[in-house]
Amino acid sequence: MVRFLFALLAFAIGLAMPQTAAAGPVSAVQERCIAPGAPGEALTHVWKEAHRWDCSPDAGRSDAERSFVRFAVPATGAVPDSLYLRRGALSGVEIAVVGDTGTAVRQRYTMNDQEPAGIAGMMRLALPQTARRPVAIVAIVDGAANPRTVPSAFVAQEEPGGADMRSYALAALICGMLVLPLMFNVMFYRVLRERFLVWHSALAVAMLMAVSCASNIALLLLPLTVKQVTFGAAIGFELVGVCALMFARNFIEPGKLHPRICAAIPAVAVSIGAIGLLHALFPGAYRTLQMDVYRLAMLPALGFIIVLLCNALWRRSRAAMFQAIGWFPLLAVAIARQSSFLIGGVSPIEIPSLFYLGCALEVLGTGLAVADRMITLRRQRDSALDHARSLEEIAVSDPLTGLLNRRGIEPRFADLREEGFDTMALIDLDRFKTVNDRFGHLTGDAVLVSCARALQPVGEGRNVIAVRMGGEEFMLLLRGPEAVRRAEALRQAITVRVARDVCDLDMPVTASMGLIEMPRDGMTAVGFNELYARADALLYEAKENGRNRAETEKLVLFALPTQGRVATG
Repeated sequence: MVRFLFALLAFAIGLAMPQTAAAGPVSAVQERCIAPGAPGEALTHVWKEAHRWDCSPDAGRSDAERSFVRFAVPATGAVPDSLYLRRGALSGVEIAVVGDTGTAVRQRYTMNDQEPAGIAGMMRLALPQTARRPVAIVAIVDGAANPRTVPSAFVAQEEPGGADMRSYALAALICGMLVLPLMFNVMFYRVLRERFLVWHSALAVAMLMAVSCASNIALLLLPLTVKQVTFGAAIGFELVGVCALMFARNFIEPGKLHPRICAAIPAVAVSIGAIGLLHALFPGAYRTLQMDVYRLAMLPALGFIIVLLCNALWRRSRAAMFQAIGWFPLLAVAIARQSSFLIGGVSPIEIPSLFYLGCALEVLGTGLAVADRMITLRRQRDSALDHARSLEEIAVSDPLTGLLNRRGIEPRFADLREEGFDTMALIDLDRFKTVNDRFGHLTGDAVLVSCARALQPVGEGRNVIAVRMGGEEFMLLLRGPEAVRRAEALRQAITVRVARDVCDLDMPVTASMGLIEMPRDGMTAVGFNELYARADALLYEAKENGRNRAETEKLVLFALPTQGRVATG
């Protein structure tokens, strides 16, 4: 996956690099002048006032309610047929094509009449056709919400080959890269229900929305209007910030962020979303101030994100290292974007391409971070499962002998009955207290360990289950033919095995046994406690009858099954 992402990133950078033979509009008119106007002011009035026209090539912004952009068409060369504008909210555009006689052919356009230009963030309007070669083209732009819309305008002849496919290819590639995290997150979430996967998916969707709308791909693939795509691009950029903050809050390891920073993240995310939503819903409401207020309001949020990353890195957060790699390009683009609107000096047309590359790097960095976290979480989960199994084994096993204890056998008893274990034997060592009193408890423990080994014969395999019920009492569950004879052989083997293993004893250790054979059918309703009580009674009979012997009984069901009564014969 990592190599694949690096390959995609390298290809994306290659597409973003300038090329000498780029496609797109050609023969652009270079001479351009801009004049501010009042709402409804006529072109004929502004045309005559030469002092109002600014023909400098570095005009950065225009905050007027109505702006006039004049292009002088040279006497030779290709005649422009298209007006290109930076995409943004506006009330309308009127284009006047002025002939050599001074007459003008006019056409009025709405915002939704614009077409994708094939250049990042740019839209196109077809110029009115004239019979004679024009000497000037004037675009009258009303209600432009973005102060960079008017200075970005130029006229040119559209290349017959169509739009700049390099720009679309780059945006489409980034969109494809943004789909990959969604696929991986769905697979990861099915295994580990981590909240950061949800926020990472939301972040990928927000970037997908921003890139597809900013690049105009959404206009080509979906039945959307220019106004809807402009709104989507504005909201998409803000959602990237919101989701990125919430992702960081859930992704950075606990204790690796200052508590106050962690607590402030939701409030900062809500403020970013609210500011962006108000700006997108009411573009140009206060045209001369809104864009600057919007950009200034976003600067504290950018500063907060930088402080967040620095704090997590200072606390040695592994997740923050990956996020710093992924977020640095986007932060650089955001700072350049804000600076270009506040102080100028950065071409607004170039910013979207940088944003695309920032998204690509974010996918790479954050994708690696999520993969690293999933590996860590899986290791932690496996370790926890191993620890839980160890605790479970300790809980159901006798620590001295290693045999199962009552807690380990009782819940499984019904299943063992189904598997054919139809013989239960209780074995108790005779006069074991004497062993402890004369030889000490260490010797007594050695006797119990030796007894456990005697009850686990190598040849029996899975047909005998030995259990230490407590103290010197053991239980055997047997299945297969001649279970009674085999159980008796194991009881007698205790004396031989203890004599061989425990050298300190000068007395034999014998055992008494109570054994019952349970019918395979018809007694499934009889529980462990009832059968244990009957075997225990047989064991005491063997003790009372002289010890070192076995009392056996075969249970026969003859009472009504619904009553659960068992009688012996």
